[in-house]
Amino acid sequence: RYSENTTNTPLRLNSKIRSNIYAPSDTVGFVLNDLIQSIDTALIHVQNLEDSTFLHNYSFSIYKNKLFFFFDKTDLSRLLIEFSPSAVRSLKDSLSSAYYTVTLAPDHKYGSIDLNLSYYESPIVLKTFKDGVFTQEVFINVPSESFKLSELIPGKYTFIVVEDRNGNKKWDV
Repeated sequence: RYSENTTNTPLRLNSKIRSNIYAPSDTVGFVLNDLIQSIDTALIHVQNLEDSTFLHNYSFSIYKNKLFFFFDKTDLSRLLIEFSPSAVRSLKDSLSSAYYTVTLAPDHKYGSIDLNLSYYESPIVLKTFKDGVFTQEVFINVPSESFKLSELIPGKYTFIVVEDRNGNKKWDV
C-alpha cells in the first residue's frame, strides 16, 4: 500500500513476495517506497543463475509504486535481478542499487486439493490455514461439488467455511 512519503527516507525496493519464492502463477514483482516515475531497463540485469546467461526477452509494467516483470518461465528456476544505480527513479530520488535472487518454483513442488462444497446453497467465504497459520481467504459466490485450491505448499491444511448470508464477501460471524 502506498502513502505519501513526506520524509527524506532513502528509496527502498522490496520483492512483492517476502520469501522471493514465486509460484508458477505469480508475477515477479517489486514494491518501491515511493511512486515510480521511470525505469531505465539498460540498468536492470536479469541473469539465469543455472547457466549464467542474461535474459533480454522480458517486459515490465509499472503501477504506482509497483514494478512487475513478465518473461517466459519455462526452464528457469533461479534468477538474479540486479538494479544498478538510477535504474528506478521516483519524483524525489533514484534507487542507489539493489539485487534479488528470485526462485521460480516448479509446478511439481505444489499440490492441489478438490473440495466438495455442494452442501452450501448460499455464497460462502472459505478460509485456508496451513499448519495453523492463515494463508488465504476466498469468496465463492456459487458453491459447487468441486472447488479446486491449487499451488498449495506441502503441509497440513485446515479449512473454515462461513456462509455469507449478508452478501458482503467477508468473514464476519
